[in-house]
This record gives sequence, C-alpha cells and structure tokens, in this order.
Amino acid sequence: MIPQPPAGLNTSSYGSAIPTFVKENGIARTNRFVANIAPPQAISLGNYLSGIEIEKAEIPAISIQTTEFQYDQSPRIQIPLIRSPQGTTNIAIRLDEKHEYRLIFTEWLRNIIEIPQIPSTFTGYSKKYYNEYTGSVQIIQLGVDGKPKAGVSLLGAYPLAVESLSYDWADENQYQRLNVQFAYFEYYELNI
Repeated sequence: MIPQPPAGLNTSSYGSAIPTFVKENGIARTNRFVANIAPPQAISLGNYLSGIEIEKAEIPAISIQTTEFQYDQSPRIQIPLIRSPQGTTNIAIRLDEKHEYRLIFTEWLRNIIEIPQIPSTFTGYSKKYYNEYTGSVQIIQLGVDGKPKAGVSLLGAYPLAVESLSYDWADENQYQRLNVQFAYFEYYELNI
C-alpha cells in the first residue's frame, strides 16, 4: 500500500503556532547547559561530578538501523530493524592548574582495564566487569532563568578517551580544555 498525504491539512495556522510555541517555551540557547557525570562507585568519588566547568557538551544523536525490503517489482523501502541507542558523546572540561578532573578520568580509564603504575610490577592487564566501570552522564538544557528545561541521561557511560593536552608559549591568554569522549549504552529523556 502506498502512503497517502493527510487530507484537509490546514496550513493557515502555522504562522501563529510557531511564535506562540516559542513565546511559551523560549528559545534553547547553546550556551546554557550543564553536565553531571557519575563515575562508578569503584572510583570512590561519591556523588555526581556536578558544577564542573564544562565548556562544550553534546546531546548525542539517536537512530534506528534498517534493512532494505522489496516485494516483487515494487520500489525498495527501508524497514526498521532495531533501535541503536549505543553511541558516543564528547564533553570539553575547563581544567584547573592541578588537573583534578583529568586525574579523575584517567583513574576511571585505569579502572576499566587496569594499567599498572609501576612497570616492574606488570603481570598483564586486568579487565573489569561492565557494571564495575560504567556510570552515567546527564546533559541538561538550561533556560534563560537558569532553570533546567530539557535533557538526557546516558546510562552505561564510561570514558573511551581522554584526549592529549598541548602546550604552547604563544598561547599566553588561553586556558586548558580537556576533551573526554564517552561511550554509553542507553539514552533516556529526562522528565524536567
């Protein structure tokens, strides 16, 4: 069966609906957000790492995987196969001079695949179980008033990579940013 367009579509109300929607909810600003990160309990950092000086964050895409289907001589169509929420997201954090957050994320990485600190004690790498190294990440959109308006929670999250830091004598008035890439298993909308 070929999909048909809806009958009686009224486009005259579009001009007034969009401004009303924006007026009621406000426009989402890209510079008003917060991210909360909860490492696994094995890292013993307690609660969420909230209030971190986060400079950039992403609400990741969500998608489905499809398979191509064709019946007899009909055109080929894409049929949804499975939901694929697994993915990655990037967060950029402002660093303090002691690199406290870098140390937290490198410890988290070392907790996933235990990397010995002293080379003479190396006896091989030890991997943890999934529930021992995963935590969660929340990315929350703030309104102009500073209150949470929307957001997502990424469960089964863990850092994949803590990017390198570079130094340069010419960057006199710059500050350090730490880019951390997170993998996650499940994606939920927050009820705010």
